[in-house]
Amino acid sequence: MILEDEFTFELSLCAYLETQRDAIIARQLGAGVDSSGRRIIDIAIAEPGPRFEFRASLTAESIPIDLIEAPIGPGTFRSASDAIDRPVKHRQDLIERGAEIGFIEKRRNSGTAEIRQVVRYPYRWYSNLIGIENKPDLSSPGKLIDQLQFDVSLGLFDNVILATATRVTDVHLNRIPEEVGVWVYSPEDGIEVVRQAEQLQPNAYGIELVSHNSDHSQISPVSEKAKQQARQRIAERAYGKGWRVSSLPECQSCNFQSRHGTPCLPFCVEKQQVVSPSGDCVSCSLRSDESTHQYDPTDERDRRTPWKANPTGYQHKQAGLDRFC
Repeated sequence: MILEDEFTFELSLCAYLETQRDAIIARQLGAGVDSSGRRIIDIAIAEPGPRFEFRASLTAESIPIDLIEAPIGPGTFRSASDAIDRPVKHRQDLIERGAEIGFIEKRRNSGTAEIRQVVRYPYRWYSNLIGIENKPDLSSPGKLIDQLQFDVSLGLFDNVILATATRVTDVHLNRIPEEVGVWVYSPEDGIEVVRQAEQLQPNAYGIELVSHNSDHSQISPVSEKAKQQARQRIAERAYGKGWRVSSLPECQSCNFQSRHGTPCLPFCVEKQQVVSPSGDCVSCSLRSDESTHQYDPTDERDRRTPWKANPTGYQHKQAGLDRFC
């Protein structure tokens, strides 16, 4: 059997999961607390909760966690500097982004920047978070076991799963943390569940591996509150980002191939292979300056998932809105 590379495997698995789950699916998200970029989870799934429809009506974009956690509120306008305790440039960027996506309103009152939320944030819009680590070829595991142990010890996700394309033996299972579920996936046969994932403890303290080398490891205890904030960040990032390749290079040789009913694999006709637009295509000598692309990934996501590309939004129904800037 010829194994697909991890990039192709990942996109293909996301496309398949989209046919099986009415959920928010995204890939390549920060999944740590002390430093979110230290651990990148390959695929994250946010399963809808009781407030999902309300969240979907607000904005198609990710809402920054710093705005969600700031004591702003949807009632009275308050000073932006009091509400958002961040460096000036970061605070200004947050305000502009929040206003752009329709989550906050802003105005100036006697020279003071004031803000308020358009609506109270629906924390319960998602229920479970599932993290999936992809390793098509288990003969080259690399840091796989360390990554999975990181996820289990920290416990940000409700479940953690290893997805592979190779046959899983008892030797493999004995090396993989017992809490981790194991799937074998192929485009032809879908998913075979080799081992069910155990429920982790996202509502309890966790342990985060901060650094690791041959002679010692540095760990950090993580509070329940910090984990909940990190989960909210992952869920929001997943909602806004999704999993699809957002665009193709301006090249007539590159277009999307379909997998599981959706165009999702960036395929180069000249090279006869799936390519990474942000990697393979940047310095490609075969690249042309013409393109016939007709594909819009947001349309596909809107058509196939509960995510809404053009939500109705929410506005306060009261006088004086013409004063907002």
